[in-house]
Amino acid sequence: MASMLGLVIFLHIKYLIPYFENKRWGIYIPFTVLLLVFFTSVDLLIDYLLYGIDDHVVSTIFYSIASAFFYALLIATSSILYFQGQAMIKSIENQVALRNEKLTSELNFLRAQINPHFLFNTLNNIYFYASSQHPATPDMIAKLSEILRYIVYDCKKDKVDLEKEIANMENLLNLYRMKNTKQKAITFEKPTFLGGLQIAPLILINLIENAFKHGDALSNTNGFISIKAAIDERDNLHFQVANSIKQKQVVNREKGIGQLNIKKQLELIYGEYYTLDTVLKDNLFNLNLTIQLDRKDI
Repeated sequence: MASMLGLVIFLHIKYLIPYFENKRWGIYIPFTVLLLVFFTSVDLLIDYLLYGIDDHVVSTIFYSIASAFFYALLIATSSILYFQGQAMIKSIENQVALRNEKLTSELNFLRAQINPHFLFNTLNNIYFYASSQHPATPDMIAKLSEILRYIVYDCKKDKVDLEKEIANMENLLNLYRMKNTKQKAITFEKPTFLGGLQIAPLILINLIENAFKHGDALSNTNGFISIKAAIDERDNLHFQVANSIKQKQVVNREKGIGQLNIKKQLELIYGEYYTLDTVLKDNLFNLNLTIQLDRKDI
């Protein structure tokens, strides 16, 4: 009986479960019982041919039939639990996939809101320079080209090298510095080593763009923008932006669409692994961002 039971279990796992995976349980369960009864009968027939019929064999027949139904019930119950578990796992996987798809769509929407704004502002600046035949125009076009190449090709990924993000931050700063070469109070302190660290694209660049949009560093000789980035021993990025504010922007500075979008992106991508604090006081705006960065697998 044990050998027949082992054969039934093998056939059940190898052929019966895959065949009935998408079938009705009303067909599967009787089929399993009949299969087990059939092999039990074969086992009893072998005993009869070898030993003939006696009281021991008769009692064995009833015991074997009862055992067949018990094992059939055991196998069927285990199979039901197996399929329910598989269905639950598949449902969870589908929910995760849908959630990821939704997050990706939402992130793409948020990025699409910010990128054109930056592009239009920069093109307007270049147009102004070109119309006056300013000698800095070719350099501005070259810097914009590098930034656009970064946005089009690199920023399709979920994460980019922090080194690339910072390099394009410097391109952006140089674009703005060209607008007002007399302004020396636009500073950027960056970490010296960035190897292997990755960050969600455009977060830092858009924070800087917002500082120029709402700040007065380009129009006020006393205005300034100070940017600092540092990495600690736990791969946390500490990013600080301090800038003077245009008088008319003071009321709405903390509610700008750019900053709200960036905060939403941070929530979607980093969850609890980031902090963002802003303080607006006396026409000065301070932003402190901390992000737990990822390290690229080598």
